[in-house]
Amino acid sequence: MEDGVLTKTIRLSHIFYLMIEHLLNVDPQKLSPQQQQLLPLNLDEALAEQKLARKMSGEALKRALGSSGT
Repeated sequence: MEDGVLTKTIRLSHIFYLMIEHLLNVDPQKLSPQQQQLLPLNLDEALAEQKLARKMSGEALKRALGSSGT
């Protein structure tokens, strides 16, 4: 930890669980510091990556099932 910031690399697949467990999916303005002790500095980036992964997963599933529409 440096200057109150902890940098931690996690797998994309863990984002959902981390967000739920630490209330990272709730607007920080709506929670007290006791309720949300962690504040991600790159939440928008993490959510964008998660959305992209879902899209890619859905596309891969469609290809595997042969229903890609081509």
